[in-house]
Amino acid sequence: MISMTEWKARLGKFRESCSGVMAVEIALTMPILLLMIVAVVDVAMAVQSKMTMEQAAKVGTQYGMLRKPVQGDVTNIKTATTNTLPSSWFEAGSSQPATVTPTLSCECPSLGAVTCTTACPAGEQRSTLLTIVVTKVHKPLFNYPLMADTINLRASASVRLQ
Repeated sequence: MISMTEWKARLGKFRESCSGVMAVEIALTMPILLLMIVAVVDVAMAVQSKMTMEQAAKVGTQYGMLRKPVQGDVTNIKTATTNTLPSSWFEAGSSQPATVTPTLSCECPSLGAVTCTTACPAGEQRSTLLTIVVTKVHKPLFNYPLMADTINLRASASVRLQ
């Protein structure tokens, strides 16, 4: 049987010992650090997707300026924008593929928004605007607390054609 004074002596040596402290500190902080790294990578992936979408919308408007839509047909503009985006965003197995929506809108200075077949009053020139909207759903790598399971990303670009 160990006496009380011997217990106190052993406990004192244990308190003074520093071996293993670093291992305990690393074991306590590593999960938090890893979660922070994964979250940063996840945000970076979402930002990269958003930048890719913005670039594709700009490419679509530039294509629309070079090859203006004939009789409101924006099919070629949509195809040019879609071809700029990664093909994996449109694969059949994708649960929520990206969408590209080009639209034409027309305005007369005195009338405001009109259909693109309407002529403006004498002396006024109709303005035709091309707007391209690209949307995509980003699914984070993990479900983070206090954060939605998916993030809706949206990018748009507009240009005046006439």
